[in-house]
Amino acid sequence: MPPPIRLLSLRHVATTATTATIRSRQSEKSNVFAAIDMGSSSTKMLIVKQTATGKWRTVLDVKEGTRLGKDIGADRVLPKENQERALTALTQFIVQAQKHGVPAKEIGFITTAVMRNTVNGATFAAQIEKTLGLKPRILTGREEAQLGYLGAIRPFRHDGSPARFASLDLGGGSFQLAIGTEAHMQRGASTQVGSNHVLEAYFPHERIDAAGFKRADEALKKIAPMPMPAQALANRQLVATGGISKFLRTHFGKDEISRAEIDGLRRKVGALSYRQRVAVVTEGKSATEKRALGIDTPKGAKDYGIKLPASATLLLRILDGLHVDKVRVSETDARHALIEQRQAQATRSQL
Repeated sequence: MPPPIRLLSLRHVATTATTATIRSRQSEKSNVFAAIDMGSSSTKMLIVKQTATGKWRTVLDVKEGTRLGKDIGADRVLPKENQERALTALTQFIVQAQKHGVPAKEIGFITTAVMRNTVNGATFAAQIEKTLGLKPRILTGREEAQLGYLGAIRPFRHDGSPARFASLDLGGGSFQLAIGTEAHMQRGASTQVGSNHVLEAYFPHERIDAAGFKRADEALKKIAPMPMPAQALANRQLVATGGISKFLRTHFGKDEISRAEIDGLRRKVGALSYRQRVAVVTEGKSATEKRALGIDTPKGAKDYGIKLPASATLLLRILDGLHVDKVRVSETDARHALIEQRQAQATRSQL
């Protein structure tokens, strides 16, 4: 005689299904990672999801022009209004991350030159942690170079390859050079001159003529030395990362840009009014690309157009100092490297 059939109640079935759904969602959320990079000019957040094949899918890449390093004087005090702009952006980022299942405490958060070079940077970092639940990690110059290096080479490396790389990471408060292999950085150094200084010191007026660019080029030769000799980068593939690099890659539609192209772009933009620059900055870019570049609003596009000639000018100074005519521009950055680190930590904790 066969055993009696056990009938399950609808409540039991519903409870089992709900539990399975919750577990599925928890598993899905555990494969979502977020990272924030707060620099001198902007604050950026990246959210990625690891697929079943182990690859990453970008869920959100967003940038806000928080100008944390604006108007910092000789006293090296971070202005209150700058802090408020950053806090507003961070609050918005937390809301977006939570929608994708990443709570504030699990967001990787790095900050760079503007925080380490100001007398109240550490105090502001503590305020962020207390108020928002984020835990800022203030990078040293070497740490900034290392994360920038690993983020920059990510699209170009191949596991097991003996490739030799050099990276250039240009920010609002400083720029970094690094050399290494596909596995790790061997040497990195930083120069504390960024695109913010170039804009404020050399391009105070709306339109920039050839003489204005020449004055800036000559001045930067004196105040922006290379943090390591050009010989150290010999026979290495140079890859640039950071906001200007991502913009150039999107704008020109390729991952290798020449000095002539960069110079032509800065002169074209510099000859325009701030309002006219918006069209050049946004032309041909998708909504996703605009959001990642922080030019998805009229104000964001205008602010980017104002700063673009300064960023391009500093990039040209670096390429000149390294004696190179072309540079590969990466679509990935320090946030990608930070997520890789946190992903590895999560994997180890599950073993």
